[in-house]
Parts: sequence; C-alpha cells; structure tokens
Amino acid sequence: VAEHPYHLAPGVRPFERRLSVSPAWGSFGSDRLFTVMAAYNPEPWLGWEAALSHTPGQSVHAMMHSFTAIVRRPMSGRFQPYLSAGYGMVIVYPGQAVNAIAVTKNALAAGGGMEMYVRDDLALRVDVRHATVFGEQRDREGLVAYPYLQGTLGLSFYRSIQP
Repeated sequence: VAEHPYHLAPGVRPFERRLSVSPAWGSFGSDRLFTVMAAYNPEPWLGWEAALSHTPGQSVHAMMHSFTAIVRRPMSGRFQPYLSAGYGMVIVYPGQAVNAIAVTKNALAAGGGMEMYVRDDLALRVDVRHATVFGEQRDREGLVAYPYLQGTLGLSFYRSIQP
C-alpha cells in the first residue's frame, strides 16, 4: 500500500460483512445539511444505513435521523452506483422563541448515489434523495406532504468484519 496508495484490488468490490462510516455535507431543500452515516452490509448487494443529520438555522434548526436500505450490484472498478430508500423523523427546534416547542414529523426518502473508490477502504460519495416530510397545514385537515431534494457529498471509510 505504501508504494501504491491509490491502487484497487482487482475484481468486484467486496461489500459483504463490511462497515462504513460516512461524514458528509450538502443541502436539504435550500438549507445546509451536515450528516454522519454508518452502514453495515450483510450481503454483497444489500446494506443497512443509519444516519443523523443536522440543518442549522438562525431562528430554527432541525435534526433528522433515518434508517435506510441500500441496494447495489457490486462491480469492478472505481465507480459503484446504488439505490436507497428509507424512513426517518425530522425534529424542528424553534431556537430561542418564547413558548415554542419542538415539532417531530415522519419522513420518507428514496434516491441513489455513486461511490468513487480512491482506495479499497476509502471512497468519495455523492448521494441524491427525494425526501417527503409529512405534516399539517394551518386551517386544513389531514396530512400534507412537503417535498425536499436532499443532496450530500462526503467520504466513505470502509472496514471488513472477519467471520
């Protein structure tokens, strides 16, 4: 590795029994987004990912935690596309507003992304998802679906788990 730090092992990328941690930044709608994701891949084609995200603001800010399934067809080479779908909850904190309480809403997200491997254990990750947050609207009954585009750019650090 010292002589060839950016060398990839030949063949299909191994995902089975691997953990990854991915810090990332991007946007949730028109707001900034900072997130950290941790994933485990029990199968070569399937991964389970948990994420904690933060959208900072001046008067309000939001936290989102989610659980996502990642499906991929492992290929050889540096580029590894994937699809994702998951469920989460958005908690909006009102900041310093008087007599304001935090609001919690359900969210669904689906999309996909691409990992570009720099080394066998490090990849640059681009992720785009369509998120729908379910809430209410003043003077209107029933649920209202608020659509958001979520995009992130980050790094994925991989480690294998020995059987």
